[in-house]
Amino acid sequence: MKFVVCDDDKIFLNGFKNELLKTDSTLDVVCFDNGKHLFEYLKSEHSSVDAAFIDIRLSDSSGIDLAQQLSRNFPDIRLIFITGFGKEYFEEIFLKVRPFAILQKPIKKDYLLKHINEIKAAKNVKQQKLIIKINRSELSLAFDRIIYIESDKRKAHIHTKEDVV
Repeated sequence: MKFVVCDDDKIFLNGFKNELLKTDSTLDVVCFDNGKHLFEYLKSEHSSVDAAFIDIRLSDSSGIDLAQQLSRNFPDIRLIFITGFGKEYFEEIFLKVRPFAILQKPIKKDYLLKHINEIKAAKNVKQQKLIIKINRSELSLAFDRIIYIESDKRKAHIHTKEDVV
């Protein structure tokens, strides 16, 4: 799994990266000290990034505005705010973005581990597939493409993001 972290405090950034790697040494963690560099990186690498940890107060921009931009452009990336000022920004956060989580600094290891495990579980569901036998052939659909399944008499109609099967 690949995570990106954006915080303008370089000491916190390095410490948080180390905490993530202690929690799971298989993680790929890429760090940024400003939102502009993070956004540029995601333009080319977004399909491989599972989550973005973003500080609410960045020196070059608002972390909330950055998260809103990321949410519009890369909706599959889980957004997690890391902040020492969460209570001050709750209303603005939920008016602009629906984050996956908010972690209060200093980060509690058990909360961090809980959210990492939730991201892993969600990724596993995305990778699962529904296999349907139609006559003598099989159709395989990724769970994350299925919106809903409708039953009409003895036929099932599977509504996906792209089509109805």
